[in-house]
Amino acid sequence: EGEVMVCVLDFKRELGLWHGILCSVFNGMHVIFVPYSLMKVDPASWMKMVTKYKASVAIVKSRDMHWGLLA
Repeated sequence: EGEVMVCVLDFKRELGLWHGILCSVFNGMHVIFVPYSLMKVDPASWMKMVTKYKASVAIVKSRDMHWGLLA
């Protein structure tokens, strides 16, 4: 409760819906959504959000994690 989560997944489908919306509501977490349009411009933007908000959880596809680490 009260923790921060960064989510890069689409919140309308599958894991983004479950973990980004439903799980966070049930657990009382704050969620920061990083839009995919921002990910195209700056692949490391989700890592910046993790450090900025001191997030304890990040939900990212392995592809986005790979490109973020290369950036």
